[in-house]
Amino acid sequence: MSEFVAFNSTVLPDNDSMLKKYSIPLVLQITPFAEKEVPNIQVNAVSDMPRCAYCRAFMSKEMNWIRLGGKYICGYCRHSNEKFYLRYKFMERDGVNSFPELTNDVYEFEYQKSMNTIYQTIIMIDTSYNFIQTKDYKNMLISLKSYVNNSISLRHYICIITYNTSITLYQIGDTTRQLNFPIIDEKVSQYTIPYYKSIFINSDNKQRINELFDSLLDIEQMKELTENNPRGCCFGTCLELANDLLNARGGTIISVCGTKCGLGKGVLSKKVNENYFNSTQEPILLQPDHSNDFYQKIALHCSAVNTVVHMFLFENEDLNVPTISECCHLTNGVLKVYQPNTTPLQNIVIDLSNLIPFAFDCAIRLRQPNFINIDYVNGHYFQKTITNYTMPVLRKDSTFVFHLSINGEIKYSKALFQFGLSYITSDGSKRTRVFNIGLNVSSNIQDFMTNINTQATINALLSQTLIQAQQYTLNQSISKTMDSLITYKNLLVQGSFLPIYLYGMSKHEFFNNKQLSVDSRYELLYHLQTFSPSLLSEFVPLLYKVIAFDDVQQTQLSSSLITKDIFVLVTNQIIVIVPQDIEPINLQQWLCISSLNEVESIIDWNTCLIKEAIKKIKNMNKMLSVVFTLYGSTQFQQKKLNQFCSKSAAESKNCPFNEYLEKCDGKFKYDFKYRALACPFHPTKRINPHASLLLFLASAQVVPSLKL
Repeated sequence: MSEFVAFNSTVLPDNDSMLKKYSIPLVLQITPFAEKEVPNIQVNAVSDMPRCAYCRAFMSKEMNWIRLGGKYICGYCRHSNEKFYLRYKFMERDGVNSFPELTNDVYEFEYQKSMNTIYQTIIMIDTSYNFIQTKDYKNMLISLKSYVNNSISLRHYICIITYNTSITLYQIGDTTRQLNFPIIDEKVSQYTIPYYKSIFINSDNKQRINELFDSLLDIEQMKELTENNPRGCCFGTCLELANDLLNARGGTIISVCGTKCGLGKGVLSKKVNENYFNSTQEPILLQPDHSNDFYQKIALHCSAVNTVVHMFLFENEDLNVPTISECCHLTNGVLKVYQPNTTPLQNIVIDLSNLIPFAFDCAIRLRQPNFINIDYVNGHYFQKTITNYTMPVLRKDSTFVFHLSINGEIKYSKALFQFGLSYITSDGSKRTRVFNIGLNVSSNIQDFMTNINTQATINALLSQTLIQAQQYTLNQSISKTMDSLITYKNLLVQGSFLPIYLYGMSKHEFFNNKQLSVDSRYELLYHLQTFSPSLLSEFVPLLYKVIAFDDVQQTQLSSSLITKDIFVLVTNQIIVIVPQDIEPINLQQWLCISSLNEVESIIDWNTCLIKEAIKKIKNMNKMLSVVFTLYGSTQFQQKKLNQFCSKSAAESKNCPFNEYLEKCDGKFKYDFKYRALACPFHPTKRINPHASLLLFLASAQVVPSLKL
């Protein structure tokens, strides 16, 4: 699998100055495909791709063929399929042939050949008087300029539109000419048709594009142009115009809106007249109940012509994001909404939390995302359909198939896993790449079993755990019960069933008892976090019960923990511990200052108990400490640990890390710029430390401070 699945990302902003200002990227484009070519199968239409009629699984090596290829038994749901595919009419008598889909674990169907596509990108920039005076305006322009220069390919046409209370188009030639259009009731697009060819410029003309961006970065000049109209935003009409300008060919719209409440309501203005620009009346805003229909129509049209809209929203409060997203869900459209300022650590969490666990964690580690529902049919587990509401990169004709083989001891012996990704290549061809994975999970049972969200398969083990827990709680004190449970837990550890034990305990009323000692809570928490990072999110309710909060409600549970003294942000890769006196609103600032420039405290989470780590951090009196887990081989971990120590390698090699902290009193520094994190999906590869920190911090969530 590793030769066909890769981790490639494009970050916007992609310059050092912007990375210092923001702790996460405003845009992260993830490409789950390696450069190595996979077998390509040409079909005429989507319906020609051979698939099981019951579970919608694609072809695989696990399928059994009968009747000389005229009938087959699905390798996942084990149902027989009567449909005859002409592709297999020349199957050999024994049902064996060299078809890629029957011999390869990874292959892809191409159901629409590449065409001479004209790639178009429209950049919409809010130039309202209040927004151009903010740092966000300047930073976004710098990032967009860098994006156009470095990421836009050749044969790509770009159009730049600015808007406030009117719309301005730019004819970029020997001299740049501005075309101003006041907002009127009719569509603005009919007035821009004569200028259509002149407002798009080829991306290879970098110099003129940069000159236009430089003029927009001249804040004083922009103030003079907009000070007569200090308020107002016609984002809705501008978005409609941009969609019309793409001329049903599809493309990308990148929009930047910084006017408060301007996006959620949309804007229409009165008829154009001679006194329009001198008018002191406010533009007529659409009422909230009308704005939903307005943006639904835009989203429907974007979906129909294969237009992707990237929204960067600043200071917006009334945006009805679910309405737009649901509209795109119904039409297979893709519309992404980012709110960089209003939710500092969550503005791209939707894309990351959906794409990364599915495309990488499930393919490499076989971890089941929370949004995948597994059905129990005839002893096999499979997923018939997936909605692209939670997985925007997938089409509705994609499939997720899951199968387990269970032996007599109720242990998972083998797992067969398949998923399909539908995508469009850079040359315009439409393809679906199919992944078939077969894993022996006997050696990874503790990581696998806890991620199967089906009570039917683990009830036997779970019931035994609960029975044991109940027996220990009868007629015994809390201390004796705790000792007995720890003893029972140690027995389970030897059989690699600790996560099942923890899951069972999370369902038991024992953890609701407030008399549990702090050391016991942290001891259980330590044992939980030593397993795979996916367990941290799966057992958040248990974590809250372990720490025994009084005020935490079920609706507040997230992948974050708040203790009495610290914030603990749990991510896939990094655990950040921050003193309580840092408010969540300032957390982003502290992270980018301390983590990207210099990490002052590093503790190996695998060799140091959480209570010892907390104690060390308290004693150090540092503003920020970063606790992270090393990935990769044992040799890699030991090598990194040796680098942390200022003593000789020989002395530190035999010195446990937590004891070494005591010797050094926890005072040593480490420059994060030279840190090379190991990618969890490919332990042998290294990824940019800045990008990795930004990526995995984006999965964290910050919840308000609680008074304990």
